[in-house]
Formats: sequence, C-alpha cells, structure tokens
Amino acid sequence: MAKVVNIERLQARFAALPAAIRAAAMRAAEENADEFVSLITRTVPKGEDAGKGNERLVDTLQKGPSKLGFGVRVTIGGPEAPYPAHLEFGHMTKGGKHVPAKPFWYPARRILKKKQRDRISRRVRDAIRAMIAGAGQ
Repeated sequence: MAKVVNIERLQARFAALPAAIRAAAMRAAEENADEFVSLITRTVPKGEDAGKGNERLVDTLQKGPSKLGFGVRVTIGGPEAPYPAHLEFGHMTKGGKHVPAKPFWYPARRILKKKQRDRISRRVRDAIRAMIAGAGQ
C-alpha cells in the first residue's frame, strides 16, 4: 500500500474548506465510485468455477469510506489477497503453466480518470460560485 506523505496536512486543508465545498466534493467522489464499480462489475474476469458454489471475484467488490477521512474507497478481493494482481498481470501455476494476464482494474481506472477528475473540479467550482453568489446578495 502506498504511503501518503504529510497526510495530516492534507486532512487539515480539506477540513478547513467550507462545508458546501466538502459536500460537493464528496458527492462527486461517491458518483465516481459508483461509476467505477459499475465498470469493474462488467469487466472483471469471470472464473470457470463460479457456478460451483465458489465466490466469484465480482462478489468481493466493496465500496466504503476512505481511510483518509474524505473520499470513497473501492476494493476487490479478500483479506488474504486484497487485490488479485495474479489476474491483472498474469502468473505461473504450481505446475509451471503460464496463465496470461486479464487486466481489468487499471484499464478501467485509466478510462475513467480524466472524466472523474473533471467531475470533482466542476462540482467544487459550482459550489464556490454558489457561495459567492449567495454572499453577494
């Protein structure tokens, strides 16, 4: 897991924002997470043994609050394997057979990144404009 440098400073800056701007950013983040979960649900590899009572990978998708205190976190996999990197990048079986990669997580992230970043910027900008318009009256 990546370490965020000066996380306390980032959290303090977010907390210092007016409530309307924080709420607009959180609503946009929630929409982004819903959109990402929807795309991952459609693109995640389906296992051959999915119908035999085994848990499918798509069933392990979880959306919840971020550990940072703001934003939304989307995870896939279980506690022993939080992210199925062996599917994303390919792997070798115990018998020495190569299993090709079936990338789904990072391609989906790349597809949605600009759209989601622009959504948050747009919502925050609109909230700022609404605050300015309300203060001028």
